[in-house]
Amino acid sequence: MLEGVSKTAILTLRARVDEQARPDRTFEDPLALSWWARVTWPPELDLWYGDAPQRALALRAADIDHIVRRYVAATGPLAVTELGSGFSTRQGRLADLPITAWHDVDLPPVAALRAEWGAGGVQLGASVLDLEAWMDRVAEAKGPHLFIAEGLLYYLPRAEVTRLLAALAERFPGSALLMDVVGNNDAAALRARAEAVGSPLAWTFTDDYDQVLEHFGLGPVPEFEPDRLMMDMLDRYWSRFDATMRSLIYFAMHQPLVWAGRSGMVLGRLGA
Repeated sequence: MLEGVSKTAILTLRARVDEQARPDRTFEDPLALSWWARVTWPPELDLWYGDAPQRALALRAADIDHIVRRYVAATGPLAVTELGSGFSTRQGRLADLPITAWHDVDLPPVAALRAEWGAGGVQLGASVLDLEAWMDRVAEAKGPHLFIAEGLLYYLPRAEVTRLLAALAERFPGSALLMDVVGNNDAAALRARAEAVGSPLAWTFTDDYDQVLEHFGLGPVPEFEPDRLMMDMLDRYWSRFDATMRSLIYFAMHQPLVWAGRSGMVLGRLGA
């Protein structure tokens, strides 16, 4: 049985599996279906899961896939590292891309399951915050590097996130980090769900979202600015939002103070 934040790996896996049953699914993920047969669903996750969380988690996964594809098309072959990979099956969904190396970093129990289940790539069993346990191994791969932190950083102490990003910037300057940020608009709901299942958030983003790159010490990547990623996501998945959600989005976009508290995906340059 996985504990704490690791338990959310089962949550995101189910969201991708349930996505496969939809006629308008955003991706194919046969490996997720195979892994789901090996998992026992913890009943306490019912306090989090539902139609809206499923949509949010599945669209987040699809959006990251889309951004990675665009980024590889713009930059060429690169090495990918998923930080706190959980039960991510992203490598399988992006197997057609020119990825020179793929590393997954997660706690030893999760890494062991991934290896047993045939995840592929290099499985590094360590805390993301134990830099000496995994960073040298990742650095052996030829860059440039892309680091992905999906549903991870806001579970870690904010000071430790700063230390992690500083270490990545020093060791892999010019590489990129792709992460999701939870803003004020979504913080309360996500915090309540996370606490209900024993995986409390450590922080959320309280500044104006327009300052998100500067806040984390990241440089902009042309054509991948946060607002551009946001509008691209809304356009791509608009049909998946019901009338209530569409109204809320329209309202937020026309209220500067509300729009400043949005959540979204961030792709930034390390060491810029």
